[in-house]
Amino acid sequence: MEAYAGTVLDVDLTRREVRTRRLDPDLVAYYLGGRGLAVRIVWDAVPPQADPLGPENVVVLAAGPLTGFPVPGASRTSVVTKSPATAPRTGPAGAATLAIGQMPGHLATELRYAGFDAVILRGRAPEPVSLVIRDGEARLRPSLDLWGKEIPEAEAMLRQELPREPYQVAAIGPAGERLVPLASIVHSHPYGAHGGRGGIGAVWGSKKLKAIAVRGTLTPFDAARPQALDELTPGLTKNLRGWNRFETWRRYGTACLLEAGNDAGFLAVRNFREGWTPAASRVGAVRAEAGFWTRSEACFYCPLHCRKVARIRDRDGRGLAVAGPELETAAMLGTNLGLGDLEAVLRLKDRCDRLGLDPSSTGNLLGFLAEAADKGVVTPSHLAGVEPRWGDPEGFLALVDLLARADEGVAWAARGVRTASRELGPETAPWAMEVKGLEMDTYNPPGLPLLAVSFGTSPVGAAHEFGHTLRVQDERAVSDSLGLCRFHLYANPLSVQAQALAAVTGVDRSPDDLRRIGARIWNLERAFAVRDGFGPEDDRLPERCRSEPFRAGPRAGAVLDAQQEARMLAEYYERRGWTRSGGVPTPETLGGLGLGDVARALAG
Repeated sequence: MEAYAGTVLDVDLTRREVRTRRLDPDLVAYYLGGRGLAVRIVWDAVPPQADPLGPENVVVLAAGPLTGFPVPGASRTSVVTKSPATAPRTGPAGAATLAIGQMPGHLATELRYAGFDAVILRGRAPEPVSLVIRDGEARLRPSLDLWGKEIPEAEAMLRQELPREPYQVAAIGPAGERLVPLASIVHSHPYGAHGGRGGIGAVWGSKKLKAIAVRGTLTPFDAARPQALDELTPGLTKNLRGWNRFETWRRYGTACLLEAGNDAGFLAVRNFREGWTPAASRVGAVRAEAGFWTRSEACFYCPLHCRKVARIRDRDGRGLAVAGPELETAAMLGTNLGLGDLEAVLRLKDRCDRLGLDPSSTGNLLGFLAEAADKGVVTPSHLAGVEPRWGDPEGFLALVDLLARADEGVAWAARGVRTASRELGPETAPWAMEVKGLEMDTYNPPGLPLLAVSFGTSPVGAAHEFGHTLRVQDERAVSDSLGLCRFHLYANPLSVQAQALAAVTGVDRSPDDLRRIGARIWNLERAFAVRDGFGPEDDRLPERCRSEPFRAGPRAGAVLDAQQEARMLAEYYERRGWTRSGGVPTPETLGGLGLGDVARALAG
């Protein structure tokens, strides 16, 4: 199999066994790699209604076939597991969706150069461990000394005993160790990124896995058509540089979208109560560039350099490097909390990064608690003496630390917005901004109604980045499976990606062939949720979106029409080949995509 290392690292944490096995060629033919490969492995390995925090759950990290080649943007690590953050509104215990992360940086490249296409993590270690991978070998390092440490300290301690080489590290913080469903994994602090939403960090914590460190110096794979790749690569880079948003994104990163979303009237503001705020410019890209950013960071072989690093003063007055702000940080830890102080936003982001908290879900929860306090539903006695108030960074900072450690005084809230709402009472449900249990992020649907489809049908719950049309969803599933950053679809569409795939694998596929693979992945992800007990009622947005019109901004008066929402979802189901009333992939649809075994599993 050209373009593939051909080996999967299979780690049984319970038995403390590390084995290798051959990568199944049928799986890569059907799912390419990356996200698709990881989702299929999780589907096969995790039984229905398995406890996401139990030893039956597995975590898969997978690279794509383009990763490690000179293909711009081929840098993403897919991280897939069963989510501890989601659940159907009514359903059996243990029911949950997938959690799917696309982690930028260099980890996937290093994994491939170490000789592996994927890593499977099974079981639960009796004591904390870290996984160290180097050039075809792997070992489990006892990590009781790292347990309890914040991510920068744990990473530094781990690196001290590794050879002085550029190991790529991903780790969890106290939030993951305490099994907080808001927990994520963080790669290469402080310059890296979070490895997905939906509680992936909590699953690592349940397995007693503190960190993974990877170093590769091998060249275990070659392009099937090296001359074709050499001829293609300059064009891929030229296309990217010719994209009409290239210079803006290179200069500002995704933070440039904050003010654009605000100007259009669909930004998350004060727990999604509004879609616009005059304070957006104070936490946006122009302000960040002028006063905080010190450098840009690039993922593997990417000329976009869209990840930004800011510098603020720490509590001792020394300089402190902080990743961002990017769009999600500025929105969910800024405008959604009524904060117009960018340094305060960056301090919140820094605490999330160090503690291993997903900034998007954390910002959503903080906004919910601020509104609950504003309405008198909670008092400081409910939150370990802390009173969250709109625009008050100190209260939010105190809560972040308490939530990450599941402090006894806030443990009821640390399980996420849906659980917190149920604890407080049914009157809070309309403004608990979640879908399937995952907190909504960044954009506010009344100002952009297509988000009803994006949030409603996303395989992980309310995450906007999976796309809001069938075609975009399928194409992003393909990019994720190739190992590509989704941003590169804007410059190098699927027709160009097909050429790159043919050059490295020697297999010619048309864009329609790739979209069919994307549809296969998307339907498998939907089947995972259906098998666990999710129904069409779980695709609906919170009541606030339908009943509380915006009061200010360019979309003042906007509200999501309930009939329009229902119609959009029903039409989407029909186009997908799902039952119009239930959103269940039909046997004919699944069979036509080569998922007959999945259809039989859904039939019981």
